[in-house]
Amino acid sequence: MQTGVQALAGPQLQMLFGRFQSLLAKNLQAIAAGKTQFDLLDLIEKVMFAASVDSLFGEGTYSPQVLADFHAFSNSMSTRSAGSDPSLGNAKGVEARERLLKVVANKRPDAAEAIKSLSTLVNDSKYAPEAHLAALMAMWGANVNTVPSAFWTIIQLLHQPAQVRDQLKQEHVAAGGHPTTRADLSEEARPLLHSVVSEALRLHSRPNSYRVARSDCTVGEYAIEEGQWVWIYPRASLHHDPAAFPDPLQFQPSRFVAKEGHPPMEFDSASLRAFGGGTGPCPGKGFALLALKATVDLLINQSTAQLGLADPNAPIPEAVTETVASTPPPVHSVDVTFTKTCSSCHRRPA
Repeated sequence: MQTGVQALAGPQLQMLFGRFQSLLAKNLQAIAAGKTQFDLLDLIEKVMFAASVDSLFGEGTYSPQVLADFHAFSNSMSTRSAGSDPSLGNAKGVEARERLLKVVANKRPDAAEAIKSLSTLVNDSKYAPEAHLAALMAMWGANVNTVPSAFWTIIQLLHQPAQVRDQLKQEHVAAGGHPTTRADLSEEARPLLHSVVSEALRLHSRPNSYRVARSDCTVGEYAIEEGQWVWIYPRASLHHDPAAFPDPLQFQPSRFVAKEGHPPMEFDSASLRAFGGGTGPCPGKGFALLALKATVDLLINQSTAQLGLADPNAPIPEAVTETVASTPPPVHSVDVTFTKTCSSCHRRPA
């Protein structure tokens, strides 16, 4: 039996992601049928969350109640992170967590290997509560950052000149994307898609890491003693550092694309830590990045409809400040529209 981390890499990751992609397209088709205007965050969440939950825990796991409980559980965690007394006004969060624990404890034969790997612990009653909680945190971790990350990437793209989205569509078709096949999402085949996702994460993610000093040291003007905890907040010190990223507050779609005479900027460089780093990076990073790219690719590069802002003058909203998510959601969403296009607009070139 593989460990959960091993099952989120290599062939098992590709199998899991293949299921996610199929469910993603199926969910969008069902939700978008007969409608032309949507709340962008709500659309992304319903399409992406359902695909993630069913690909991890088995088809049929997702339901509107699971999504509602996920919100209540996640909000209760944000209450704790803000320093509030978790016993006050948090009954809904506790009740939601208990319902979600029952959901993840329901073994389905088509669950992902990363979830099945917990079954050895679940079969031992001594460790079952910890295993169920680990499965619940897998659900939480797979969605709490990817959904808002997809929102920020798409809203930024909708505020760019149409030429940028046209370039993404051309790249999509050149990488094999058309109504009957999926496009290659690798960085080599999709440098612009990789770049816009990386740039959105650089601009909007707020990850933090905690480390323990192994010896006395000095960082800048701060003297740190051995054994002290150190909080690392790369958004302020790295992601918005003008020395690493010129015009750091500006969204530049091609920032991470290779320029003539210069290699592409590395996503995992010392200056970009959207998924943590060092000895403790996010174990689900591979799946999260693929899911994020697939969602952006599907919504921006549909063959039969064009995504656009319902109000072309709608500004990019601010982000929520009190949250445990590394990528916070917006304080409010934005309405978008799907405009039908001709079916031959994005045919695969001969």
